[in-house]
Amino acid sequence: MNSLFFISAKALSLLVVFFCTAFIARKLGPVEFGLFSEIKLYISVVFVISVFGNDAYVISSMSSSGDNKQKVTVILLARVVLFLTLSFPIMIIMNSEFFFSVFLIYFFQLLNLGFLAFSATCQGRRYFVFCFFSFFLTGLVILIFSFYDFCLYLYYIPFYYFLLFLITFKVFFSEIVKIDFFIFVDELKVLISDVWPLIVSSVIVFIYTRVDFFIISQFLTSKELGIYSVAVQLSEPFSFIASAYAMSIISSLNKMQVPSLGKEKFISDKLKVLHFLVFIIIVFYFLFGELIIQVFFGALYVNSYEILMLLMVSKFFVFSNLFFSVVMVVESNYIARLKRICISLVVAIVLSLILIPQYGLFGAALSVIVSQFISVTVVNALSIKTRDYCTMFIRSIIIWK
Repeated sequence: MNSLFFISAKALSLLVVFFCTAFIARKLGPVEFGLFSEIKLYISVVFVISVFGNDAYVISSMSSSGDNKQKVTVILLARVVLFLTLSFPIMIIMNSEFFFSVFLIYFFQLLNLGFLAFSATCQGRRYFVFCFFSFFLTGLVILIFSFYDFCLYLYYIPFYYFLLFLITFKVFFSEIVKIDFFIFVDELKVLISDVWPLIVSSVIVFIYTRVDFFIISQFLTSKELGIYSVAVQLSEPFSFIASAYAMSIISSLNKMQVPSLGKEKFISDKLKVLHFLVFIIIVFYFLFGELIIQVFFGALYVNSYEILMLLMVSKFFVFSNLFFSVVMVVESNYIARLKRICISLVVAIVLSLILIPQYGLFGAALSVIVSQFISVTVVNALSIKTRDYCTMFIRSIIIWK
């Protein structure tokens, strides 16, 4: 039930992002929306670096025994400082009207301490209530601004995440002001030495999952990037559901022995749920995908439909890779995770460089399918420390197991 509340809360966030992004795409058109997506690409790289490992590590620290409050506060403060520092050069270089709105989207997500705290204490119901309130208030603001024709549609998503940040505003700042500078530096050194493989692997994971965007931006046009971005916009949010689902069971994973047959069966059963979710989504988009694109994004983006269907097939492997990434963080399997991701990145880059210049957007979608499949099967099987994950994946696709 706790997992259901977290997934429901994430679904509300995805609805806000979906409708607001669709509105932005209609207003801007494929060319400018492609430029908007390019800014998002670079800021999101900064975001991933600034997450300082990832949320799974923070949630695991919060939920484990012992007093980790100071450690968590140091991580959050380091996130803010790093994000501000790395975003500044992008603002100077890109000099885009879209920069500030995109910056705020990721900045307030970075400060979402409420999700971390409620995940660590398994309070999915409370987090869902806060998300619902933010969802309702954001919808009300959109209606008012649309009625009076205020051109603030680029800032609807930042407003939603700002409301979620307000949940723990007092806690966030009350803890940060207590941190002494020298203590902060000392704690930061310890943390970096502890989780540097996690930080590096998280950045590589993101680049790995965005290789198609980088190659498209270099070899194809802004219009094609805009069309591809719509297909990704319709498929990508479900990846966040998979991540939220995985992080919602971190507390359960922490209580299990490593390794154990019970744990392997537990993970395989969770993967089956994700596989079923992908199947339902594929059927839904097959029936209604083209209609959804035309209604929400406009007829100019209708070519996104076939790309969308190919990207949804890749989710069978993408969701499993996301799930295993969280599991490896919980198991402190950082070095093996880093090696696995580096190999997967090389495979993705090679496939993208071969397929995208030759076949365009279809080549981009095909490279995602093949690279994700190789990552979850062949790459996992190469190392003894990740071989069990390959076995779990195979077990998860055998229904009767």
